[in-house]
Amino acid sequence: MLFENLSVFIYGFLFWWALLLVFKRISGSYPHKNTWKKDISVTFIQSLVLLAAFQIVIYFQNS
Repeated sequence: MLFENLSVFIYGFLFWWALLLVFKRISGSYPHKNTWKKDISVTFIQSLVLLAAFQIVIYFQNS
């Protein structure tokens, strides 16, 4: 695992999830409103993909 410990992963995940959720709720209301459930699930998946992409970039940068 490339993270220092589990708490760093959790804090990073929660930070990106909250940030993406705010942007999704602010800008995602046109042309129709999305439900909270859909926005939360979409940003959850986006956060996981984002953290995985960061780890892949860091891995190849260090090799």
